[in-house]
Amino acid sequence: MRKKGVTRAKDKITSIRVKTLPKVKINPSRGMVLLVKGEVHLSDGSPFAGLTVRAFDRDLRGEELLGETTTDENGQYEITYSATQFRRAEKSSADIIVRAYEKGSKLVTESQIIFNAKPLETVNLVVSR
Repeated sequence: MRKKGVTRAKDKITSIRVKTLPKVKINPSRGMVLLVKGEVHLSDGSPFAGLTVRAFDRDLRGEELLGETTTDENGQYEITYSATQFRRAEKSSADIIVRAYEKGSKLVTESQIIFNAKPLETVNLVVSR
């Protein structure tokens, strides 16, 4: 015998339509691909080709190399890196500094630190002579 006003779950049928989304595969070992790019010019505005450009993630304890490349004939460069290269519990983005080297080891210019870098950053450098 049922009490007045009490219903059982089987007495009421509720239909809920659920829209399912396609499954997305995430490869945590690769992470999101990020990019820092720009141009290196001499102070007179001419492009500086053949320089080694390195991007670093900077934090309180030091720096970690994110990637390196060589400027092309127009002084342009692009460096791709992954969030897994800097991902730590307290960081969701890199603090980037870009440096240009002549003959691979002689520092000729560097950028200021870009805190909380966006997925695409443009960093143009000028070399004074």
